[in-house]
Amino acid sequence: MTFNSNYVRKGSKIFILMIILLIYPMITNAQELSKTDMKRLEILGVTELYESYQKNNYPTSDFNTIIKLDKGVETGEISGGIFRTIGSVGLGLGAALVLTSDSSDAGFAGVIGALSMGVGVASYGISIPLKLSAKKKIKRRDNLIKQLKNESK
Repeated sequence: MTFNSNYVRKGSKIFILMIILLIYPMITNAQELSKTDMKRLEILGVTELYESYQKNNYPTSDFNTIIKLDKGVETGEISGGIFRTIGSVGLGLGAALVLTSDSSDAGFAGVIGALSMGVGVASYGISIPLKLSAKKKIKRRDNLIKQLKNESK
């Protein structure tokens, strides 16, 4: 079996082109941030610091880390809030079902209430690590901002 050299050359060209297209975005605009990222830095109060770093050609990778941590905080707080709400509602409804069920009709309502309470407790339990990780990310982000401000003085 012989290989046609045209197919090999075409495959090599396509492979090289794909690698160039994958690497190109990493090389260009590595120092620039999007408008939403700049808005995030503005909310955190470090836009002037970022601009001075960029003006003096200092590395801005720490600002990317700050943005990444801030996005993680937002995600953790939102998902933790959702799980906490589901847990509270499930726990409340389950407790109400268990308490209002008569002893003669305790079978069906009691089981549904107990299941609802179980789901509520589990959901609330899931929200706790999400909230704790958000707090840790806030602390890391704030420490990094403080460190950058101290270095710039």
